[in-house]
Amino acid sequence: MYNTNSKYGNDVEQWLTGVLSKVYSTMGIGLVVTFLTAMFLAGSPDAMKAIFGSALKWPVMLAPLAFVLIMGFGYSKFSAGTLKALFYGFSVLQGLSLSVIFLAYTGTSIATTLGLTSVMFFGMSAYGYFTKRSLHNLGGYLFVALIMLIIAMIVNMFLHSSLMATAISMIGLLLFLALTAYDTQQIKETLMVERDVEKATIMGALTLYLDFINMFLFLLRLVGVQVPGSNDD
Repeated sequence: MYNTNSKYGNDVEQWLTGVLSKVYSTMGIGLVVTFLTAMFLAGSPDAMKAIFGSALKWPVMLAPLAFVLIMGFGYSKFSAGTLKALFYGFSVLQGLSLSVIFLAYTGTSIATTLGLTSVMFFGMSAYGYFTKRSLHNLGGYLFVALIMLIIAMIVNMFLHSSLMATAISMIGLLLFLALTAYDTQQIKETLMVERDVEKATIMGALTLYLDFINMFLFLLRLVGVQVPGSNDD
């Protein structure tokens, strides 16, 4: 059932394209905020030492997850403005936690990986948008695969197996490629029936942001060139 309220006009597809462009632009701004924050922090050795050389490390690393949970559980209660503020706050915190990659990998490999990720992301997102095939049934399988991937990552934190780390990165990349297509289709369908489109737009941006960042990180671990003497563990 589609939302055919007159304020969206008579051309549903044109309206949907406009709303999805807001999803992508919000996601894009969030990514820019994240990478600028990461670059700024990485350029300050004193700030890096103050955060990652102290007990502040864990709050900084876990804060983005807390923001995601707050946005998810508070969706029905928060206004669109509050959700947007939380999203950009999350983007800043994510940048703080990702700042270490600018010390672990060369700038060229980060830029290259970012470009490759963008191509793959928008390719899979376009597939999810335009395909006539329903991807709904994939949701359960993708969720189980995600849980298994997280468990494998936790296990390898203790094993420190480079072979397992490579396998995890390959599987993680493939999983988030699939999730990008699936989530895009789900967002498209949600926007058609959601009463508060502005709030749904922000949550859609968060979902695709997470797909993009995870895809980027897994790809970086596969093809990124590390700075000599650095340790990405």
